[in-house]
Amino acid sequence: MQDSTIIAPGRMQLKIWDYSIVDSDVVNIIFNGKPIFKNLLLSDTPVIYKTGFLDKGKYWIGVEGISEGFVGSASPHISLSNSKQNFEFNIDAYKDKPAYRLIVVQ
Repeated sequence: MQDSTIIAPGRMQLKIWDYSIVDSDVVNIIFNGKPIFKNLLLSDTPVIYKTGFLDKGKYWIGVEGISEGFVGSASPHISLSNSKQNFEFNIDAYKDKPAYRLIVVQ
């Protein structure tokens, strides 16, 4: 696990993109055990996933590195937001070493 984020209940939106250097990272993105993007080529244009309403509880966002591109890890930048809050973070994954971040809704 690469840290956690605490956010209030609500309708959540995830935006996912390659934040610093667009270097051909390819990833699978998993939300709470469900694949939401497979073989996603990260670019500087975000893809968007709407989770629907998240009530109090613990959720997680996972990243499986398919290809690390040519600079370091496969590292999507992720924005998690509801109508009142916005958090941004990176999740660094490698080809055979997935990573995830805990989301605590309270």
